[in-house]
Amino acid sequence: MKRSFLFLVVLVLAVFACAPALAAKPSITEQPESQTVKVDGSVSFSIKAKSYSGLTWYFVDPATAEEISARQIDGKFTGLKVIKPNGTKMTLKNVPAEMDGWSIYCHLSGNGYTVDSDVVLLHVDTGAEGVSAAAQ
Repeated sequence: MKRSFLFLVVLVLAVFACAPALAAKPSITEQPESQTVKVDGSVSFSIKAKSYSGLTWYFVDPATAEEISARQIDGKFTGLKVIKPNGTKMTLKNVPAEMDGWSIYCHLSGNGYTVDSDVVLLHVDTGAEGVSAAAQ
């Protein structure tokens, strides 16, 4: 009887110790895509994923490589509004020309793992003969 109880205790402890290894790692089933938007227009970025508990969109400044979360980016650009900054579909409204060429990616976490999406680009069409500011 004592042996069976001891075996059961060891088995339960082993299961709890291995639980993180048995948990599913977040996985991306549909990557975000680069987008083009007119100055002061709206644009959305989407991702589909499984087994995640946290999701954060990040913007990367092409001039400095500084990473800024979607929750903070509207503080950098006057008038920019971010809808659902930690959602699977994030929308930017009133996009300024200065955001042309910025990179965007999504960071997922869950079950002790993290994974990043592909890095995509935001192109802002300034209306100058259909050429974005970054391409000029």
